[in-house]
Amino acid sequence: MANVGCVDGVEVRGNVYYLRWRVPAEFKCVESRLEVNRSLKTRDPIVARSRAALAKDALRKDWQAQLFQKTKGPSVDAFQASISVLRDWGISYMPMIDLLSGSTEELVRRINGIEDADPKSAVIPAALGALDTPAVLISEMPQLMLDRQPKKMKAKSADQRRAWVNKYKNAAAIFVKLLGDKCIHEISEEDAATYAKHWTDRLQSGQITTGHVIKRFRFLRKMIDEYHELAGILPSKRMNPMIGFKVKGEPIYNSTNEGGQEIIAGRLGRKARWGNNPLRDAYPGGGGHCDHLCRDRQQTK
Repeated sequence: MANVGCVDGVEVRGNVYYLRWRVPAEFKCVESRLEVNRSLKTRDPIVARSRAALAKDALRKDWQAQLFQKTKGPSVDAFQASISVLRDWGISYMPMIDLLSGSTEELVRRINGIEDADPKSAVIPAALGALDTPAVLISEMPQLMLDRQPKKMKAKSADQRRAWVNKYKNAAAIFVKLLGDKCIHEISEEDAATYAKHWTDRLQSGQITTGHVIKRFRFLRKMIDEYHELAGILPSKRMNPMIGFKVKGEPIYNSTNEGGQEIIAGRLGRKARWGNNPLRDAYPGGGGHCDHLCRDRQQTK
């Protein structure tokens, strides 16, 4: 029977307020309790209502993260939900390999920081760097990039948004055609070399321009960079396999491609010229590569 003294999940017992809240049906598969019953550690009704609201919000986020892990496996939704829970605890995400190679003090600080967490809480594997790496296929990355930039896309028309995402879709489609639909963090430098050779061969044959090649390199590099952002890879740990592939030389370009173009796979080429106009560097630097094992997604796509 419901307690008549329980309003919005807040119940007073003696002089102390408690949170008494029935677990929402959607989270029954990850929470065995029928209801949450805990002290709010206050005698002030206003403070009690505020703490109850914060506690319910935190529980919902934790249960949602657990639910994503259970139903979606190593997905972007599961990873980001767990990271969000971790941030609420005032802790930043760090992969386990970095924690183990770092200071003992940092590991102890994290363990102490989650000592009051429920044993099933999503914050525990997140704090200890034990989250599964999000298994994102290269074909999925363009739409994911679009979804992750709502403010930027809001200012664009439907046609502009379509054009923006299509340039990444085209780059991803070529990669899939050449190397298959790989998880982003599985892309190697050898894969990048194959992708780069496809475009440089077309450039040498006069089918496309230098600027076209620079853009195709940049689109793949940006997709990998964006993945590292959402996966929480520290900047110092990133090694984008596309970063070394650039256009070199100062060719005078015309419709017959006279004079040709010089392409290198490495860090030597810094600038290219089209006629008398210098182009920007193909890449400013940065990027990354994840060290975790991939969950093979190709068979379930």
